[in-house]
Amino acid sequence: MGLDIYVGPLTRWYAGEWKTIVQQAGEESGMEVQIVRANPDPEDAIKDPVVIEDMIRHWQGGLSQALNVPLQWVDNLELPYWTDKPDWDGYGAVVLLAAYQLCPDKKPSAGGGVFWNKDRADKPREFNKSAAYVAAGQLDRNDYASLLLGVEWWLPMDDGPSVFECQDPTGNPRRMSRIQILHDELVRLNEASLKLSADGLSAARKTGPPKPDASVELVAPFGLACLMGLVREAMAHQQPLLMDY
Repeated sequence: MGLDIYVGPLTRWYAGEWKTIVQQAGEESGMEVQIVRANPDPEDAIKDPVVIEDMIRHWQGGLSQALNVPLQWVDNLELPYWTDKPDWDGYGAVVLLAAYQLCPDKKPSAGGGVFWNKDRADKPREFNKSAAYVAAGQLDRNDYASLLLGVEWWLPMDDGPSVFECQDPTGNPRRMSRIQILHDELVRLNEASLKLSADGLSAARKTGPPKPDASVELVAPFGLACLMGLVREAMAHQQPLLMDY
């Protein structure tokens, strides 16, 4: 299954009133694109926007009380949304860059020599199998917590824990964080590794994803560009950012 990133109101996301970037491209070219998700909605899933909006509002109130922080972002079907597709390769490459920053000794050697085996290199799509990723997730202090601890939702919260677990509006357990946390992690990661300027990020996004099975270093600029663009929209419009797969 592929990975899309969605920024926008939860009401629109739950109602299914949005299209992935692949669907949008398909429509422009006259082709219908069918999206198959890892966990499809049940047949009795609520799709009435009015009911969903009310559900989101009650969920916001309960979460605000549980975390003891105000949650006041506006959420309804009329608001716009933004989306992009770093896919698992782009996202995984960014995650692995963060893991290498925290655990450089676990990064596979890029050297040559008789005994070097390129097949031992970490594969971005299989980032969770990386020794660096596993080791980074066990550290007491983690400067890239929302990237390395399995967060899937980032909310427009001004305060609260860096990473927390709770039920989403439909009762599914989710690991969540704050938009500002993800923004700061991506900026810190770029400064420590890729050092891409605003123009460099724009060029990486326009170039598009490298070929399948490309290295972490080749895929990471595209993944970072996708994420940074969407994080900026989420911050500017005070909307959640979600992983959709």
